Parts: sequence; structure tokens; C-alpha cells
Amino acid sequence: MEEDVKEVVLCISSYIMKMAGIGNDLEENKKKILENIENKKAYKKFIELIERQYGDIESLKSIKKAENIIPVQAEKEGYIIELNAEEIGKTGIFLGARKNEKRR
Repeated sequence: MEEDVKEVVLCISSYIMKMAGIGNDLEENKKKILENIENKKAYKKFIELIERQYGDIESLKSIKKAENIIPVQAEKEGYIIELNAEEIGKTGIFLGARKNEKRR
């Protein structure tokens, strides 16, 4: 995991834990999260969530890193306040993401 992504994951997750009443100390929450990443407990939970939604776990093994990565820099500092999920989904499909029609 890239270091900047790791920091975002730890930050957001530690606040989620605090909001859920699991832990008030953000630094302690980050330690617990790292522990669960390292001992594979987080990965096992991820797989469990995929299975509960009838996802294809085997398809995870075939995910390849993109050949071309283009950094996108914001023109100014700020926060994203709105996303168009439908357009993001269409873009994903255009770029090769599968649209899974399988339902159980």
C-alpha cells in the first residue's frame, strides 16, 4: 500500500472507530487498524463482505495494475462535496471494469 493511501485509510478508519464508539484515542485506533491489516484480519473481513454480496473472489486475483498512471493535480486546495456516481460507474465500465449481472 502506498504511504499516502495508507495514511488516508488510517485517518478515516480511526475516525470511524471513534464515531462508532469503539475507541476515542485516534492514535490507538490507528495502531489497532494496522495490527488488523498485518495479521490479515482486515483482509479476511474484506473477503467475507465480498462473499455476502455474491462477489467473485477469484476475479480479485486477476486484477492488474494499470499500465498508464496519470497523476491528476487539483488546481486549488479544498474538499470534494459531490460526485456523480452514475458517470463514475460508466467511466469504469468504459475503462474495462466488469458489469456483473449475476444476482442470487
